[in-house]
Amino acid sequence: MKKVVIDSGEILSSAWEEAKKNGLALAVILFVITMIQSAISGSGYDYSAMLSAIKENDPLALQRSTEGSGIMGCLSWVVYAVLMIGFSRMILLIVTGVKSSPSFDAYKMDLAVWAKIVAVEIITGIICACGFVLCIIPGLYLMARLEWASYYLMENNEASIGEALSASWNMSGDNVFELILLGIIAFFITIAGIILCCIGVYYTSVVAAYMQVIAYLKLKGNLE
Repeated sequence: MKKVVIDSGEILSSAWEEAKKNGLALAVILFVITMIQSAISGSGYDYSAMLSAIKENDPLALQRSTEGSGIMGCLSWVVYAVLMIGFSRMILLIVTGVKSSPSFDAYKMDLAVWAKIVAVEIITGIICACGFVLCIIPGLYLMARLEWASYYLMENNEASIGEALSASWNMSGDNVFELILLGIIAFFITIAGIILCCIGVYYTSVVAAYMQVIAYLKLKGNLE
């Protein structure tokens, strides 16, 4: 079986063309997702109590004023993760031709599927974090091998967490260098949005998201 070879330039070009069609609408959705996360996270702070504690130089009062921030921080992460999973699936449905434009039908998945995808995100995040702690290169390598598991579950709802991680590992094996390069390119494209115009980061983030989806769809050929 001929192995699929990833071409970063080709994927970037395809992602840019795809983003021209629905990029603005997706950028607005991404902006709203970010605002929701910020609102939830920020609601955990009692700002007036914090200011009062700082003025009075009272460490105990300052600690009490931030007690809710940890809980709300965790809640904001969960909400953000769920919203971003649906956002990624939204792009997946567009690229595969299931939808022609952004649709909130992307969030319609069984609770069991949601639980598996969130679990995969957590497992992947922990493994990659350990890799980055050891050294940056192992972290990049592990990310390139495991980041496709969530997409696999979006398309294969009956698969287990282990099967999704295994599929991600198998489909990416021959393209690790190109996938790391693709990730670096996506990172700098996103940063470019901040440099050119802060609001532009949402559009460039959409381009980066398209790059991931297109790369995944190409990598699937290694499982056939």
